[in-house]
Amino acid sequence: MNWKEFWNTHAAKPDALEQVGRIGGSVQQNTEYLQQYIRHIATLADIQPTHRVLDACCGNGLITAALQPYCSSIFGIDLSEKQIDQAVKNYPSVAFAVADITQKESLVSIENKTFDRILICFSFQYMETPHIGLRVINNLKEHLAPGGKIVLTDVPDSRYFFMYYNSWKKLAKLAISMARSKNEMGKFWSVGELNWIAQAAGLKGIPHKQPKQLPYSHYRTDYVFELI
Repeated sequence: MNWKEFWNTHAAKPDALEQVGRIGGSVQQNTEYLQQYIRHIATLADIQPTHRVLDACCGNGLITAALQPYCSSIFGIDLSEKQIDQAVKNYPSVAFAVADITQKESLVSIENKTFDRILICFSFQYMETPHIGLRVINNLKEHLAPGGKIVLTDVPDSRYFFMYYNSWKKLAKLAISMARSKNEMGKFWSVGELNWIAQAAGLKGIPHKQPKQLPYSHYRTDYVFELI
C-alpha cells in the first residue's frame, strides 16, 4: 500500500476528522470524543508540563495541536506533504515538518533533537511488518531523552481480529483489497510481535488495555516502549 499517496488524497477532504480517517465505518467521531481521546493519550503517556513531545505520524495536526496545552513543546511530523500543509495552515502555533519515520535519513527535521515523549497515534498499523516496526522504533529511540517513552495508541490487536472483521462482507472486502495490495486497514499486531520489537530494540515494552469507553477498545490496544 502506498501510504503517502493514500494520506495525500485524504488531506483534500473537507472535514478535519475525515482527513485523518476518523469518520466512517461503525464509529462516528466528533469533538467530544476527540477531547476524551486527547485526555487518554496524555494520561497513558504521562505527559508533564515540562515535556518535549514528538507527534510522529501527526497527519493534519488535529491531535498535535490539542495536546499542546499538556506539554512544554510539541512537534509534529508526517510523511504526507498534503497533511502537513493542512497542519501548518490550521495550527500556526505548532511546528510541523515532512518526515517518514520508516526512513532514518528522512528525519533531518529532528536531527540533534530529543524528546521526553514520542507518540504514534492511530498509525502503527501502517508499519506493515515486524521488521518495519522495529526499524521505526529504532529510528525514534535515538531521539528519546533520558526517561523517555515511545507511546503507541490504537494499535489493531490480532486477538480481536474478528471483532473488527465480523462479517463475511468485511472479510471478502479484505481479501480483495489484499489481493490488490490496497488494504486500507493495515496490520493487526500481536502483543508477542510488539514484545519482540521491544526486546530487539533494547527497550522495556508494556501493553495497555484501552478503557472501555473508547470507541475502538473492542479491537484496539495501546503499547508503551520505555528506555531501560
